[in-house]
Amino acid sequence: MITLNETELIEITNLIIEIHKLDLRNYAKSSFSRRITRIMTINALNSMEQLIEYIKKIKDLDIFIEEITVNTTEMFRDPSFWKVLRTTILPELNTHDNIRIWHAGCSSGEEVVSMQILLSELGMQDKVTTYATDIDKAIIMRAESGIYSLKNLALNQDNYIESGGKFALKKYFVETDAISYTINKDLLKNVKFKKFDLVKEVMYTKFDLILCRNVLIYFDFSLQEKVIEKFISSLFNDGFVAIGQKETLLSNQNLSTLNLFDAAEKIYRLNR
Repeated sequence: MITLNETELIEITNLIIEIHKLDLRNYAKSSFSRRITRIMTINALNSMEQLIEYIKKIKDLDIFIEEITVNTTEMFRDPSFWKVLRTTILPELNTHDNIRIWHAGCSSGEEVVSMQILLSELGMQDKVTTYATDIDKAIIMRAESGIYSLKNLALNQDNYIESGGKFALKKYFVETDAISYTINKDLLKNVKFKKFDLVKEVMYTKFDLILCRNVLIYFDFSLQEKVIEKFISSLFNDGFVAIGQKETLLSNQNLSTLNLFDAAEKIYRLNR
């Protein structure tokens, strides 16, 4: 297996910018290196020269982006986080007439579905507009389809119960075939799925709650700063942003403008 050194990784990122106008320089180098190594393995690329030729000949950039980005998740991931939403944050937001939620980096949509189940159980679904975005076009289309593998159902069910759920998750879907199930479409009726570059694009609306859990860990310091600043500008006063238990932010000064609401779950609140 070929492992690229730092100079070679820089050369590859510059080549991707030059040919495909995709800037990956601010992604964490360790993660980027692993994904490039995976691409080389999948495509039987055994040298730097072969990798360069592969990048030059990429025709479908969306497929390449799907390989570079990390899309692994589950429903009600980190159940303690969902318990805080269920018992504290969402009941407070429920005092508003209209609520907007943004899942930034929604991957294949398990977090979005989890939120919609929670909103439905709290009787809030009809007053909430949800935006679900990701840079990966293919993964957004998968999320919008609402189709998931049955093999993950037991884990998702355990997470749901641990988060405070009272039912069987089967209540919320129909079996598509022997290996998959489809989420009840009514759950996704107020969700707007959109391909969105978190680094380059601007979200022209404000939100009561932003979830970007376990995404920033793949960015370097300067990119983390830029994204946190974007979240702050996209929040209503008293709005919440959740970045995830596993995040380690590198001395992010923008967070000093937010109040720490829940240290364990790394949830912050904007109080201007």
